[in-house]
Amino acid sequence: MQEQHIFDHPEGMKVSKFVTVVVSQKGGDAEVECYMMSDQGQSLERDNVFGNSENRKMMQVRVPPEDDMVPSIVTKGKTVKEFEPEFFIVSLAHGQPKEGQNFNVMKIYDFPVMNRDSPATMGEFKGYMKKYKAVDSNERFACFQLLLYIAEVVDIDTAITIANNVAEEKKLDPALIELLESF
Repeated sequence: MQEQHIFDHPEGMKVSKFVTVVVSQKGGDAEVECYMMSDQGQSLERDNVFGNSENRKMMQVRVPPEDDMVPSIVTKGKTVKEFEPEFFIVSLAHGQPKEGQNFNVMKIYDFPVMNRDSPATMGEFKGYMKKYKAVDSNERFACFQLLLYIAEVVDIDTAITIANNVAEEKKLDPALIELLESF
């Protein structure tokens, strides 16, 4: 069922929206557990690898007819016919981040895209630098397309240095900023 609820994540991969949430009471508080079946478990189920187990807390590989094959399940270095379902369970984080927290490394998205018919110009670069002059340097340069432009106009090593500072949330060397503003 989980495979029927797959969608394209903005990062480009296919993910399922189908999760299991268990809410239980522990003392006077609610306790929440979230999990889902792994992609590998979904694929094995889709391909009819699992059979019916007599023990509801265990999973079993189906016994194939003579003209069929099923993959082996290996646990602790040995092929097994029955195994615990925990091997295919993925625990999920749950909760809500505090308001205003931004976990994206790249913060700005308005520099012209490099692989279009009309590439970015020096005027657009200067306009970008002026527009974000008051922003801290580690956020000012947190723009993927800008980093690509810097790699093309200055050099790849400078772009990588800036990208590392952005990723580590460190301010850039003032001399480097002055160099970039001088274009």
